[in-house]
Amino acid sequence: MKVFSWNCRGAANEEFKRNVREIIREHNPRLFVIMETKLNGDRAIEVARSLGFPKWEIVDAEGYAGGIWLLWDDSRFLVETLNKGSQVIHALVKVISHPYFTDFEWFLSAVYARPQFNVRRLLWDNLREFSQTINGPWMAIGDFNDITVQSEKFGGNPFPSYRIQAYTECMSYCILMDLGFNGPKFTWVNNRNANQLIWERLDRAWGNPAWRIKFPEATIFHLPRLSSDHCPIMVSLHPTVPTLGDKPFRLEKFWLDHESFKELIASEWVHTNLSISECSTHFKNSVRMWSRTVFDNIHKKKKEILARLTGIQKALQLKNSSFLLNLERN
Repeated sequence: MKVFSWNCRGAANEEFKRNVREIIREHNPRLFVIMETKLNGDRAIEVARSLGFPKWEIVDAEGYAGGIWLLWDDSRFLVETLNKGSQVIHALVKVISHPYFTDFEWFLSAVYARPQFNVRRLLWDNLREFSQTINGPWMAIGDFNDITVQSEKFGGNPFPSYRIQAYTECMSYCILMDLGFNGPKFTWVNNRNANQLIWERLDRAWGNPAWRIKFPEATIFHLPRLSSDHCPIMVSLHPTVPTLGDKPFRLEKFWLDHESFKELIASEWVHTNLSISECSTHFKNSVRMWSRTVFDNIHKKKKEILARLTGIQKALQLKNSSFLLNLERN
């Protein structure tokens, strides 16, 4: 069971939708926090609905700034919004269908901290107040737009110490602990030339002791950056148990655009001497073989490219390099 958080830097373009659908296909998150959507009103609802989650809570952007979406699968979670504002959605999450956590409740704060320090201070006050109203497991996740120590920044001038102090004092007051990460250290980059690059760890997940006790094996991953200057954050609440046997058959949308797919359907769905079940099995096997031949296992290639991208981004965070930067962008 997985929870995702991503500052997408705009949800209106097709590249955003394509990347979210790829994340859903690859990781199957049951709850997804999306920040800085830059959408509001009917357009925000339209795009959120198109992502395939049956339930959502939306904080509209203010003009072209901000915006938070909390999307969830209501076959796994019941989510009750407790309160929300321009920088956070506070919710109560109840797991309703899972072998380990059914009927278990925990608090979630989906955070998008505004870049302006005087506005972000209001968020720290909000989190302090919320911490006094709840009793139980609590996770806060999102883009906090600050770091906790100087080593969480690489490049540029030193990070302002007053911002670090305000952030860490808030987390300490709330008794929230950094849940750590796997993958590249930094979650944001300014996308400049190699000699002007700045990296920072702005996105993360925090949990109180009760949350960590309930989810002792929860693991956080920093995934490769795609269309945004922030990387997606994945929280795996429980290790995935490998499944045996073949993966379920899925119709791929890009198959429909290939000229030979219609010919395959016409040639394979003609076994009138077979039952419907036998015919369906034969057809699926033929399509799988056709897909491997035509697309040369496109999903395997995607995984290899993403693994390579992760390696490049890790290397860039150790030493800025024009060669690696061009390799990443290409």
